[in-house]
Amino acid sequence: MNELTKLDVDSRCRLRDGRVMMFRKYGEPTGEPVFYLHGFPGSRLEVRVAEKVIRKLGLRIIAVDRPGMGGSDFQPGRKLTDLPGDIEQLADALGIRQFSIFAVSGGGPYALACALKMGPRLKRVVIACGLGPPGIPETMKDIRGLHKMAYALSSKYPKLTPYWFSPIVSAALSRPEKLLAHYATICAVPDRAILRNDEMRAV
Repeated sequence: MNELTKLDVDSRCRLRDGRVMMFRKYGEPTGEPVFYLHGFPGSRLEVRVAEKVIRKLGLRIIAVDRPGMGGSDFQPGRKLTDLPGDIEQLADALGIRQFSIFAVSGGGPYALACALKMGPRLKRVVIACGLGPPGIPETMKDIRGLHKMAYALSSKYPKLTPYWFSPIVSAALSRPEKLLAHYATICAVPDRAILRNDEMRAV
């Protein structure tokens, strides 16, 4: 049996293996349920900037922190295909039978894993800003500098992927403002405006 704990605006679900999954609900309590999978790096807090739109659409968004991010416990040796089981356990604890998934950027691969594993319980999957396979030229044409090299090397040598991305994680933990400022200089023009928005930077 999964155990739910309410913490002010956040909530926790203790999964069957003892791990805690942190989540936050947005929008209409009786609206159509949609689980939100955040980007990388990111957390359940990303949705905060879209709360007015969510309420207008009449949706019930359950934004989760993936294992090891935000307030969710780390899961040693985890795989992409482990997350669908966590989401289903949380849905069971919340009494949700059918639901959809909306994922942004780094959440995209996890959303595809859910589509693969969940069957008819999952109504639909939407991915925004998803990265295509690194081996396809169309995917890589707008990626620049070190990011392009990291994606290319990760595609060729997947076991080395953690080494390419560990500096990003370190920077996010120790110098978040500097990391955001760096991203604002290398990303696409529309994204620069978003990253310079004070509310988004706070999230």
